[in-house]
Amino acid sequence: LLNGFIRRVYSPLLKTFLAYRYVTLALFLASFMIVLSMVPAGLVRFVFFPDIPSDEIRIVLRLPPSAPYQLTHRYALQVEQAAEAVNARYREESGDSRDVIADLEVLSESDSRADIWAALIPSEERDINSVTLAQWWREAIGPLPGIKELSFDAKAGPGGGIDLDVALESDDLGELQRAASDLKSRLQEIEGVFDIRDTFGAGAPEVDIRIKPAGELLGLGQAEIARQVRQAFFGAEIQRFQRGRHEVRVYARLPLEERDTLQTLEQLWINLPNGERVPFSEVAEARYASGISSIKRIDRQRVVNIQTGIDKATIEPDDVVNELRSEILPALKEAHPSIHYRFAGQVEEQAQDTRELKTKGALVLLLIFAALAIPLKSYVQPLYIMSAIPFAVVGAIIGHWLTGNAFSFLSIVGVLALAGVVVNDSLVLVDFVNQKVAEGSERLVAVVEAGQARFRAVILTSLTTFLGLLPIQLETSIQAQFIIPMAVSVGFGILFATGVTLFLVPILFYIANDVRRLFSFQKSEADHSAPTS
Repeated sequence: LLNGFIRRVYSPLLKTFLAYRYVTLALFLASFMIVLSMVPAGLVRFVFFPDIPSDEIRIVLRLPPSAPYQLTHRYALQVEQAAEAVNARYREESGDSRDVIADLEVLSESDSRADIWAALIPSEERDINSVTLAQWWREAIGPLPGIKELSFDAKAGPGGGIDLDVALESDDLGELQRAASDLKSRLQEIEGVFDIRDTFGAGAPEVDIRIKPAGELLGLGQAEIARQVRQAFFGAEIQRFQRGRHEVRVYARLPLEERDTLQTLEQLWINLPNGERVPFSEVAEARYASGISSIKRIDRQRVVNIQTGIDKATIEPDDVVNELRSEILPALKEAHPSIHYRFAGQVEEQAQDTRELKTKGALVLLLIFAALAIPLKSYVQPLYIMSAIPFAVVGAIIGHWLTGNAFSFLSIVGVLALAGVVVNDSLVLVDFVNQKVAEGSERLVAVVEAGQARFRAVILTSLTTFLGLLPIQLETSIQAQFIIPMAVSVGFGILFATGVTLFLVPILFYIANDVRRLFSFQKSEADHSAPTS
């Protein structure tokens, strides 16, 4: 059957392509460019690292440090009760009588933070992934006024965590706070961006005491006023004595009922250097504001990170980053000149990984070329063999389109592995041509014979590789999701590279022969036209 296919289909088709080799080459190149354009056109989505659903959902609920424990506890109960709404919605939409949330734990690390962990039924037993379930849970909770953070993590592996992280830097804390607020407002306008938060460590309410010019004229200083206020509320140590093994300190301070109200501060009397006393309000002022529990600095610059999640099914992270770079962040810089911004987290890692991929990809191609050129003793024949590599990328992209997977970093890793695999079939073909030429056959005749003789080996090698990777591509477990993009790249890439090997490599041999004859003809013409002595 295979021999009949070679005689009746492959051989006539190969001879036709060879007769119209330049048109055929143009069609190969056109198809290459068309398929590559499927990625920027959006037919095949590119996500640097896809969302791989997990079998668990982790929720972080964080309130300002000044929040009472009762409020944190009430909000945690609201999150816990929303889990039942998720179970009910799952039963309604899936038809499964079981609860999708198999186990739920609520942990309180402090008065202002609660961590919720939910174990789901295995992904193989449900059609709705954890990312969608987390979105349902977020909708069921509703608004929680006054919270600092409510984040959901329903992804497994290195793709989990913070999707977008923008670092703002400035020496002006007030400007930094205003810029962070403006950026969060703009991010809320982008569809698919959620869980927007910042890393400001908001502390408890505090009183900022500033001396007035009148106080300085009376001989007071900022430190002296602060000392007297501290003694009034915290106390001044007046005595120490030993009681058994312990040292006891005695403090003098205002009564408890007066220390519990800030009105006492306004009515406090301040001692002057000359022994007189004046009301606090005459020499100082108190400003009430929320403090900062922690300050993050990089290179002596105050830094705040604006962090968000991105629904990759709604919008590609690169689209959000491009909008930030081209529109939002330049406008933020113009409105707040002291602000400097940069991307951190996954965006920063993506840029670094992309640079490394380009460098290592170029090194891989160079090593493949060297490994082929040395035994073949030719600089041209390795190019015939490596011509299958770009078209293997075409196969990888089409494979992602057919299977509905997004092209990702894992797919690119598969393409790099594919580069070393697809050259095998072309190498078999070129080696056969060299053997026939060494036996005395014409090069062009040997090319056609090589295609016919090695058709079986090339086809069977590619098909067995593709079929061997097919079970991985069809696997539904979470563990397999990390290698499915690589399996799609290798499987479909080598399948499409087979056609390139059987048709494009012989065409390149013929075109190279045309070029050789052209240069030989020009050289012959030059020799004939040269004057004789």
